Amino acid sequence: MFPILLKWPITIYTYGALISMGVLVSLFFLLKMSKGEKEKINADQVMDLVIWMLVLGFAGARILYIIVEWKMFIASPLRTIVSRSGFVFYGGVISGILAGMWRVKKMGLDFWKTMDMFAVALPLAHAFGRIGCFAFGCCYGRECHSWLGMKFPAGSPAGSGGVPVIPTQLISAAGLLILFAVLWGIYKNKNFDGKVSANYCLLYGIMRFIVEIFRGDDRGGILALSTSQVIGIMMAVFGITLLVKLKPKKIQHK
Repeated sequence: MFPILLKWPITIYTYGALISMGVLVSLFFLLKMSKGEKEKINADQVMDLVIWMLVLGFAGARILYIIVEWKMFIASPLRTIVSRSGFVFYGGVISGILAGMWRVKKMGLDFWKTMDMFAVALPLAHAFGRIGCFAFGCCYGRECHSWLGMKFPAGSPAGSGGVPVIPTQLISAAGLLILFAVLWGIYKNKNFDGKVSANYCLLYGIMRFIVEIFRGDDRGGILALSTSQVIGIMMAVFGITLLVKLKPKKIQHK
């Protein structure tokens, strides 16, 4: 674990550096994709979308964190708002998509064609973010004393209990890289626009539901499920619905 990447001349935290790296790698990937003939989007439009989706995405991720951790917010509102940690990915996805819908409509772009591009790049940026979570020690797993368990430094959130835990951050990062590869394959061979976006919702929803089973930090919840599991189920159902609605109907010849 390296929570602090550099202390001179300013303190640079590994978490923030990895998120920035993920955004830059994904941006480079999107700019390369925009040069294709079928994408119908230029570099300036990509930059516009990325900036708006990032700004509103981070705001949404923080807002959902405050909603989930409302007791902490009530006890210490300012500390909760300005904390370096404290983001819920789903909040960022939802607000980011809404920002994308707004900008895509304003620029007159094809919605599903554009969203498919961003659906491929999103898991790539997210994977870097999860590695950042590992460096900081947040988003950790349940107590585990087998070969899989890792003991984090006492000063980190994951090390506060003094016991080895499942490194769910690395499991998530590996799953996201696999998801990126799968979605890229779907993108290159898709037969209708929206297919990649639908598969992202379906596959990420399933993956997140499974990873949540092994999380050990306080997640907030609804009945026996964590908040993220409930959203994961909704996301997967939405993905299936999109696949059914957007898939071209076969013409039956009599």
